[in-house]
Amino acid sequence: MQVHRKVILVTQGTIEKDPEKLLVPVLDAYKETDYIVVATTGGSKTDDLRKRFPHKNLVIEDFIPFEHVLPHASVFITNGGYGGVMLAIQHKVPMVVAGIHEGKNEINARVGHFKLGINLKTEMPSKENIAVAVTEVTSNPIYKRNLEMQSDEFCQYDPFKLCERYMHEALETSDYNLKVLTTCL
Repeated sequence: MQVHRKVILVTQGTIEKDPEKLLVPVLDAYKETDYIVVATTGGSKTDDLRKRFPHKNLVIEDFIPFEHVLPHASVFITNGGYGGVMLAIQHKVPMVVAGIHEGKNEINARVGHFKLGINLKTEMPSKENIAVAVTEVTSNPIYKRNLEMQSDEFCQYDPFKLCERYMHEALETSDYNLKVLTTCL
């Protein structure tokens, strides 16, 4: 009989190069468990992490397209990058977010406020705090329900058409056209 495993996707983003902040606590918390952990390093110390965490349930790669993993993920642990958070919402995957710098604190505050996940409000969460948050977001249906509502709302919008419309409106209602014409003459 095969044991059902939950999948955790973890990344600390493309800018952050210190795996001790988020990747190591997650890998340490879930090594040799029934969770499958897919960790993306952004190319930072990937080989070192593989040597340090050779466990069979851990997959450590430089890059993995999130859109391929998120449909199978039970939780997304991230520093709160905009693109990753938006993909998690689109795929209705609850999040555990831990990041303060580079504007992450604002994104993470929204994730927590709207109960799309748990904001750990730190750059360096402990493995214990991560484990408690993962248990909460995977067992409490409020997170999944809120993600479903948010994802459904996102589906109502075509961002390309909205952009095009707003650009046309801005050009038609401003004196921008006049400025462009006078500079060209």
